[in-house]
Amino acid sequence: MDTGHFSFPIHITGITGLLVLLSIGPACRGPEQPPSAIPTVAAAPPSEGISFNEVLAVLRTQRYDPAHLPLKAASLADIRSPQMLKDAGRTLDSTADLLPPFRRLLHPNGICLAGEWVIEKDNLYSGLFKAGTHFPLIARISPATDNVAPHKGHPISIGLVGKVFPNHNPDRPVNTANFITQTDIGGIIAARSKMLYAGLVMTNAPDTTAIHRGLGVPAFAALGRVLDQVDVRKLERQLYPLAEANKSGEPTRTPAYMKLTLNSSLETSGPGRGQDIRLEIWEQLQRRAPLLYDITLSDEGHTEGPDFLRKAIVKWDTTPVGKLVFTEAILSEPCDDQIHFRHPPWREDVNDPASSVRKKRGAAFGQPLGQTQQKQ
Repeated sequence: MDTGHFSFPIHITGITGLLVLLSIGPACRGPEQPPSAIPTVAAAPPSEGISFNEVLAVLRTQRYDPAHLPLKAASLADIRSPQMLKDAGRTLDSTADLLPPFRRLLHPNGICLAGEWVIEKDNLYSGLFKAGTHFPLIARISPATDNVAPHKGHPISIGLVGKVFPNHNPDRPVNTANFITQTDIGGIIAARSKMLYAGLVMTNAPDTTAIHRGLGVPAFAALGRVLDQVDVRKLERQLYPLAEANKSGEPTRTPAYMKLTLNSSLETSGPGRGQDIRLEIWEQLQRRAPLLYDITLSDEGHTEGPDFLRKAIVKWDTTPVGKLVFTEAILSEPCDDQIHFRHPPWREDVNDPASSVRKKRGAAFGQPLGQTQQKQ
């Protein structure tokens, strides 16, 4: 497997994983189809599931030396390659939580976290959003590109993706519920030279400020030409996998928006050292645990502007409904090249599985996409 050192690293970004697209104007995209013209595709068949401890055991193998973390990047040729399109299709279609080792083209440098998904406050939503919910959780935090160190006044885009295991027995195989969040897709202008501060917000419907990418803007167009073939909506990831999991017959009720922010109890003074965010998080959990992110929800919001200058206007609830509670950080090859977080295909009605729409075009669908869990 080629993790590669490239002479022309491409600074691209998207909602964490393989499918978030920044479209640089209509000239960079194919003709847009209305949702009614896009074939409806049946949901991926459920797998037999996998247990929290099985995934954790794989992630704990082939560990990196924290003092010598690899730095991986993708070339422009990689982004234009058929592999990029195949990977994009797999990310929507495969329900596997672990894959055979593969080269991750987007968000290649990450740190995995283990802990719990905890909902404490009563709210309107179903499934894993119900008050009293607490289940095992595995997440991955990663910069969108090979720019892994935040520096005050400079742009960086960071994602946090997770999978909840809706069973209290960590050895029991279950079908996981995945979620995808990120900072501004074009990159936030860092207020501090570190990741762990409360002002850094990650949501499932992030802003997109293309100008923050500077010389990396042309790479957005290249990525757009590839990924526009695959998905209907690329800049927002619906939350229905969480709202549908662990239900007991009640109707599905999915929030439109979710944001994750560092719990204020962990806020520290100082500008930060501009270190690799993987090392910053790892050192935090070596010093003290847990690492806490507040979960805040909303149904009130809309987006404004074209894709390349998109802003989500959301009226957030005043208090969080719960937390992500992380107690272990893992730096390893399987964290970068095996764990898989499925991106939910877009639904016209977020609570109705039959309303799923999907573009079905291109090499991504030229061969079967694996559904089998890869266990080691």
